[in-house]
Amino acid sequence: MGGTDAITQKVDTSRTVTVGHTGDDIFMSITGNATQDPDGSASETNLFNMLDSAIAALKTPQADADDATKQAF
Repeated sequence: MGGTDAITQKVDTSRTVTVGHTGDDIFMSITGNATQDPDGSASETNLFNMLDSAIAALKTPQADADDATKQAF
């Protein structure tokens, strides 16, 4: 997996099947059935940015946070 060339396999004389997807297909896009963000904004499509956002939210204390901070995370 990874890279920009999908891995294909020739299964007979006239048929080729994609058996491995590109890194962009896996890490830089979301599925068509992904749940929309609660605020209705466009969803992040980059997996690594999603993980960074989730980690930042987990590192932000919520116990004594103001409303703006709670809403952001």
